[in-house]
Amino acid sequence: MISAAAREIRDGELVFVGMRLPLLAFNLAKSIWAPNAIGIFEAGLLRENVCLEYIHTMCDLPLQTGASWLTGLLEVMSCLQRGEVDLGIIGGAQVDSSGNVNSTLVKTVEGARRLPGSGGACDIAVLSKRLVVVMPLEARRVRRRVDYITSPCGAEEVTLVTDKALFKKGRGDERLRVVGIYKGVEPGDVLREAGEMVSKEELEEVEEVKPPTEEELRVLRRLDKEGFWTRRRG
Repeated sequence: MISAAAREIRDGELVFVGMRLPLLAFNLAKSIWAPNAIGIFEAGLLRENVCLEYIHTMCDLPLQTGASWLTGLLEVMSCLQRGEVDLGIIGGAQVDSSGNVNSTLVKTVEGARRLPGSGGACDIAVLSKRLVVVMPLEARRVRRRVDYITSPCGAEEVTLVTDKALFKKGRGDERLRVVGIYKGVEPGDVLREAGEMVSKEELEEVEEVKPPTEEELRVLRRLDKEGFWTRRRG
């Protein structure tokens, strides 16, 4: 999932990087095929070089060390409002077939459950030229319609990166469509979790997503030394 998200980053792009897995995806891309990509972070940071130290959040000191711009929230969000951001990468609790993201509340049998919220994800989703959403493929998270629209999709192109398949929505498309399945994942696995968004006929024609290369794995292990994000044990 991290590798697939990282591959959406092109060299030379200005990338607004969200929390958690997007942090690792950006550093992976910048370490290999996108050395000239520039990362911008909601905490008020802009980086032109790779952060080689282990980080949990965008506020960690290693991310600040060596940054090209240490500023504030208003300044970095203004880059979005001026139309300068090529790609935004965010996570969330739910995403729907239109690319809208929910980070605010979900409906359960016990009633509505309030979530922490989105931070700047609304601005990122609306004002980035392209958007990548990263989250596991689960029926409760990938929906025909989200329980609450926190971040309405305004990007021209959207990619949903999950742990089983890739979905894309291009210019003029009305909804996300599955475009690739990971090696070892059966179409039935995707249909079971994303049945509201895909059909059996669609899944019969999709290609296999190339697995991470040895170089990508080597870089990921260096960037995530403790296995915090990649869930390594022992």
